[in-house]
Amino acid sequence: MDVVIDGKRGVIDVPPNAPFKIILDSIYSWTSTQRRAVVTLRLDGLYLSEERQTSLKEKPLSGSQVLEVITQSHADVALSILDDLGHHLVTMRRLQEGAEGLIVSGQYQQGLTALLECFRAWGLLMDAVGRVVKVAGLDLRTVRVEGETLEDRVLKVHEVLSRLQSALDTKDVVRLGDLTQYELGALLEAWPQFLERLRAGIRPVPSLGT
Repeated sequence: MDVVIDGKRGVIDVPPNAPFKIILDSIYSWTSTQRRAVVTLRLDGLYLSEERQTSLKEKPLSGSQVLEVITQSHADVALSILDDLGHHLVTMRRLQEGAEGLIVSGQYQQGLTALLECFRAWGLLMDAVGRVVKVAGLDLRTVRVEGETLEDRVLKVHEVLSRLQSALDTKDVVRLGDLTQYELGALLEAWPQFLERLRAGIRPVPSLGT
């Protein structure tokens, strides 16, 4: 088995006839120490999906096979997520404005559907911010915008979303109207600045071999 990581051979030691799982563990252990993430695996030129990886885990791979590993630095992964989140915030604002218009105009069924989309969009934002913080090794308590920490902002989001979920479950259009008009819009404020603070806190990782 020949393991090639970002075009380099001999980066990790591969025991003869080792099961695929052992090889994967070695790869992920090495990438972790290098602050890198595995983004693509190819076996003999063929892309390995997560399903295919699972099916191969207990099987030994032959010495003639080539496992190609493509990695990306944690910093680049985090920056890529932040780029996507910039577009996501624009979509969230559009969704929330649309939901507010429907609720205010009395189109409650359509408004409920739109608010469910808003709820999902907030969930995606929270998950993505969590991934950025984790891979970049940042601290929610030290990222600040105008005196408010990112930790405080995340807690506020979860508190408002909890009340939104409750109102959605009971189809309480009065509470939904209040949340839509007075809280969801305000909750989006400062998020572009928080994302910029996160971006500024990400430390670049040297390329392999430098």
